[in-house]
Amino acid sequence: MRTLHLDSLGVDQLHKLDDFYRTTQEVRVRTCAQMILLVAEQGLAVSEAAAIVRESGGTVRRWVHRYGAEGVDGLPDAPRSGNPVKAGPDYRERLVELVRRRPRALDLYFSIWNAARLADHLAEGNRSGHERG
Repeated sequence: MRTLHLDSLGVDQLHKLDDFYRTTQEVRVRTCAQMILLVAEQGLAVSEAAAIVRESGGTVRRWVHRYGAEGVDGLPDAPRSGNPVKAGPDYRERLVELVRRRPRALDLYFSIWNAARLADHLAEGNRSGHERG
């Protein structure tokens, strides 16, 4: 069991990392901060930290190295390229409103929403210019 060491982190660095861990809303990034805290602050071996966070040893090593190179600012992922979002804010708002309503309350024949039914109902609302119900 090989121990991976970060160059001795100062109290300020540990406080900044701990604060980041406690305040981030992104679960994935919070887990990354937890991995680093387990290795740096608790002195756990990579395999021990990996078992706690249910990740592989390679994942823990990569995040510890990334933190060592970039600090806390390197933990969140950089924006990714790709296709633009197809559903705009109005569509997403209508979708959330629809999901919160029971299909029977809209005089529909089914009791539970699924993706196809939601898509069909939203498309029908777009064709008629308004939502049923």
